[in-house]
Amino acid sequence: MTTQQQYLLLGALVSVLGGTVAFQLSGDDTAGSGSRPSNRSPRRVTGAANEEGTAARGLSGVDDVGLERLSAARDALEPAQRNPFRFRPKPAPPPPAPRPVVRPVQPVAPPVPSGPPPPPPIPLRYVGYADEVGPAPRFGVFSDGKGMVANAKEGDILEGRYRVLRVGTDSAELVYLDGRGRQVIPLRGQ
Repeated sequence: MTTQQQYLLLGALVSVLGGTVAFQLSGDDTAGSGSRPSNRSPRRVTGAANEEGTAARGLSGVDDVGLERLSAARDALEPAQRNPFRFRPKPAPPPPAPRPVVRPVQPVAPPVPSGPPPPPPIPLRYVGYADEVGPAPRFGVFSDGKGMVANAKEGDILEGRYRVLRVGTDSAELVYLDGRGRQVIPLRGQ
């Protein structure tokens, strides 16, 4: 673009801008667009204000604002109750709420079992079982975990201290010789 073309474009922009500003300042809506309402027409006021305002409307088209009503309303106001320039002593804070009395919690002792203490658990493991051919009873395989392995059927005595009450497929039931401490020992590995 040459310099002469730039000057022509600048001049056209300035003239369009100047025309727009002149149109806005004149307020004349003779272009016929009709989309913009004119602010020069007087406002409509309804009710009693319309009757008073039509007589007092001046040449400029502004309604009477009714200044006499402002002075009448002032007389109806009550005097102020609070003076921000007068200081009063600060009101006393409310008394603190009474704290609830906290009583120390007495520890509850666990119930003491009566009678003799129970016997210790039987230290044997149920390793497996075997069925013999025929009506012979099933026997279980027991181990103490230290290398001793013993086979026993129902009613047999192990290590001179335990009686085998039942031998099942998933557990065995043993008891001390005196009948105390009945225990079900699950099959090892389950």
